[in-house]
Amino acid sequence: MSSHTEKYKGNIVQGLLFFGILLVAAYGFQKFVITDLFSSVIISLFAPDEVKNHHPDPTTKAVVDPEFIMDMTSNEVRSEAGKDGGYNKPAGSWVIKAEKLGEEPIEIMPELTFGVFSLFFGFIFAIIITAMLPTPIGYVSNKMEREIEHTIDRIDEQTGDKISREEIERITAASSHDDLTPIEKEFGPVIVNEINDVRQANKWKRNKVLVTKGLRLYMTRHFAERYSNNVQGFAYGGAAILIVIIGIRGLKFIPPTQPSILLAAIALEFTMLLLLATTLFYTEEEQRMDKLIRDLEESSEGQKYELINLVRTSQQQQRDLASMVDYIQRQTENLQKMADALTGANREYIIQVAQRAVAEYVTKETSIEITEKVIRERIDEAMRQMFGGNSPQQLDRG
Repeated sequence: MSSHTEKYKGNIVQGLLFFGILLVAAYGFQKFVITDLFSSVIISLFAPDEVKNHHPDPTTKAVVDPEFIMDMTSNEVRSEAGKDGGYNKPAGSWVIKAEKLGEEPIEIMPELTFGVFSLFFGFIFAIIITAMLPTPIGYVSNKMEREIEHTIDRIDEQTGDKISREEIERITAASSHDDLTPIEKEFGPVIVNEINDVRQANKWKRNKVLVTKGLRLYMTRHFAERYSNNVQGFAYGGAAILIVIIGIRGLKFIPPTQPSILLAAIALEFTMLLLLATTLFYTEEEQRMDKLIRDLEESSEGQKYELINLVRTSQQQQRDLASMVDYIQRQTENLQKMADALTGANREYIIQVAQRAVAEYVTKETSIEITEKVIRERIDEAMRQMFGGNSPQQLDRG
């Protein structure tokens, strides 16, 4: 795992390219999509029929009419004193005035109101583009290839020695159509799902246009497992911000003519919920506790007999060990008896030698007395020193 992490470690080029694509896409979406879409919606919903007929182009940026005003230009506008239908507009803001929206013109700051939408679109666009780029410069492409290797490693660890690494790489290849039923019976459906996901990701690896096939592996096996709680936290945080802003709006601290911050909070919560929905979409049902337990039971079924054999082998080894211990104990007892016998034999032999030596200097009658009293006492004393204080009588009884 660590070797793959080092191999697919990101570099500064990948990061800069990703954020560059994100910012360019966000700016283009804000400038050419949001602006045209907003103007067409405002005209179609709030403009009088006369204005609609006079301005057939729904994407126009400026409409000034006594009954309807929509100025989405970047210029600053100051109303002239004493002139009806005038309005004030700071540079960069949009102004909308319609009978259905009230008497006062509504000022909208587009960067604040739609900035979250634009950044979210740029984020999605950057993911798609960098997933199609080569690994050395593609940020997402590098992560998806790394996840392919990690998933193969995980399959190798879960299957153990029953399936070799070469066999796993063969059955997870994009061109593989092997029947996975035997693997499912032995290891459960989780392994089979991982193999199928790697197959699809390898199809993306062969043809980088198939982004969704590779993205599924990364989202399912990495993002959803590691960051699902983070995404939920962001969604709850966005909801909290929205609730606070709505409360402030209810207390009249935010004027009705400046709803940009309220719309921005709504856009933020919408994007967070959309990200949460995407994460949940790629979260497998097997990750629920009940199905996870069932899958573990199914995967352990194929290893049950192997465990039984291991237990039986262990029991046989215990019996063999007990027999060996018993044999050693018997041999120890025999050696003890042999030692006792040798000790007694040596003692008698020493007495006999001593008797013969003394008999050369004394008479036969006194030699028996000397050997019985003196020599035997000296020998007993020597034997006690040799055998740790045990008397010869104790050794004989042993």
